[in-house]
Amino acid sequence: MFEMDEQGELTISPQILMIKEFAELAKKRGRKGKAKLNAELSAVWFFVDMRSPYMRMDEEERWDYIKDDVLYMFPDWEVDQLINACIEKYREMSRTRSMDTLESAWKAQAELDGFLSNVDLNERDNNGKPVFNAKQIMDMINSLPKTVKSLQDTQRLVETEVAENLILRGGREKAEFEDEELNPD
Repeated sequence: MFEMDEQGELTISPQILMIKEFAELAKKRGRKGKAKLNAELSAVWFFVDMRSPYMRMDEEERWDYIKDDVLYMFPDWEVDQLINACIEKYREMSRTRSMDTLESAWKAQAELDGFLSNVDLNERDNNGKPVFNAKQIMDMINSLPKTVKSLQDTQRLVETEVAENLILRGGREKAEFEDEELNPD
């Protein structure tokens, strides 16, 4: 549906406009709205696709950046029902279980980062005892490189899966039992 070319430019396949949700968006924007339509379709890709540089952000922050970086020509632009329908359709068409796992891992990592940012080893409870155990905090910090490596490995797995799916969609058929054990979808 959407691809990044060698120069890092987003290209939109013409077939996407044959899908109901995207066709409705194109119809509503009209011929005069081609620049806006391209920006909106790009925004959908940047918001949903796992290869997007914005994917590690939470949804509100992601939209803020996408509005500033992609939809800057339309300062009053807001997400509407048509865009939400396109987002849901794109998610439905491109999701895999490993993507869900990666997003969950990113969310957990963000929560862990927030926790560690707010730890105050001098904080005491009502009995004067430390609220946080310094050894446990140090153990968490020492395990961070392993956590980061695991996230990177998971991301590479998802990127490989996405690339393989694109190749399969490009015309090659999957053999009858290919990857069945690794990908039960």
